[in-house]
Amino acid sequence: MRPGLPQIATAWTLGLVAGLAAGCSRDVDATPPMDTASGADTGAGPDGGATHDDSRLTAVSARLHDDIGSMVIVSWDQAEPGTSAVRYMVDPGRWHSTPPVHREAGHHEQLVLGVPYEHPVRLQVTLETDAGDRVRSSAIDLETAPWPDGLPRPVVRVHVEERTDPSTPWLLGSVTSDGAGWGSNWWVFILDRKGRTVWAWESPDERVTMFARPSLDGSTILVDLDSYWWLFDGGAASEVARIDIEGRELQRWPTPGLHHAFIDLPEGGIAWGGHGESDEYVAIVDDAGDIEQIWSCADLVGEPWAFSCITNAIWLDTATDRFLVSVVSTDSVVVLDRQSGAQLDLYGSGRSAWAFDPPESAFSHQHDPHLTDEGTLLVSTNGIRRERDTAVREYELDEESHTLRQIWSFGDGEGIHADRLGTVQRLPGGNTQHGLGSAGRLREITPEGDVAWDVDWGEENELGRTTAFEDIYRLLDGTAPAVSR
Repeated sequence: MRPGLPQIATAWTLGLVAGLAAGCSRDVDATPPMDTASGADTGAGPDGGATHDDSRLTAVSARLHDDIGSMVIVSWDQAEPGTSAVRYMVDPGRWHSTPPVHREAGHHEQLVLGVPYEHPVRLQVTLETDAGDRVRSSAIDLETAPWPDGLPRPVVRVHVEERTDPSTPWLLGSVTSDGAGWGSNWWVFILDRKGRTVWAWESPDERVTMFARPSLDGSTILVDLDSYWWLFDGGAASEVARIDIEGRELQRWPTPGLHHAFIDLPEGGIAWGGHGESDEYVAIVDDAGDIEQIWSCADLVGEPWAFSCITNAIWLDTATDRFLVSVVSTDSVVVLDRQSGAQLDLYGSGRSAWAFDPPESAFSHQHDPHLTDEGTLLVSTNGIRRERDTAVREYELDEESHTLRQIWSFGDGEGIHADRLGTVQRLPGGNTQHGLGSAGRLREITPEGDVAWDVDWGEENELGRTTAFEDIYRLLDGTAPAVSR
């Protein structure tokens, strides 16, 4: 048994006893309704009329996933058709549930997500038969796998639970191997709100994964396999892959020249910023592997200087079919027509760029510019001098005067500077999450400017793209049918 494990298990057991005193019996009498949202915290839950019946739910067992040891596979034999689910307790007295699924009589398996590494979990199968009976199996206790070697351990500096966005309990992101720096294997991870890592996937050797993101439909994970920063081949071997929650590759696209950001497109395919022999460009690859270059940075800076351009973000405004492309080397954001590649507008620096109001609100060395649902421009601005804090800025777009008018900002005076990387996301409840790249920090800020969540991976570790999301079980929809759902 690993050092410290007895103390962990004892603390969990003592907490469970407290839960029992609150009305949750040892053989888990309390059963939540079958319409529980996937992965939702159901509390202790009402009894719901379920009875303990090991005759209709037999051969119940649990094992860890072979490749990702935080995931649990629960197996059972179901004696009759009905709607079944696995409910599970990670924290004492608080139950969660997998999505209820109607299953025929027979052998079934369910993948359980959202359990931290090195953590005890209690599991139980529930069944509502087609005849209306509600039954439950005996409970199983299990512990997930040890912490993956090389995965940094984040520390939660601030967590004001009532101020965080309740609709986004999960965070997908990437981070360098612990203390190994930029040109190392990266880890793609999923974090819960307590800062616990519940899923992790290591990038393959000789590839960097800085911009992992959920697919547009939320059912899979897209990872950049960037050769630019490891092989120093100009990104000639860079690719983007689609993987499922079990870490299996489902699809791969060639993205030559890729060194920073990419996005998936509604009709399929990938758009990215790439570096060529003499210029920086934006290109699109479709699902058949056909590549079309739609823009060259020569359109922005002129042919002789195009080789010096660096793009670090791309975003598609589906309402107007326009790309926003961040050209960090010129402190500018280019607005492109997606179909023609024509340059329509310019934010930031440049003779034709929009003005800033006030002038001191201008961004520089920017990351992740995009429009919010309200039509404002949201951007992380790093600055190029360490004395300038990395900040989030939000601008109202005055189309008549071609002015970016700052309406909200956060970060100035906070004393955190990231030389590289950074993401910003407006959450459904109005909070803003800010990933501070090379500073190894992620913070969630309320509209009033209060820090509701602050997670720290340490300055020796670099944080890639981060995305808060709603439903971890949506990621089961993209898996092959090896495990029933």
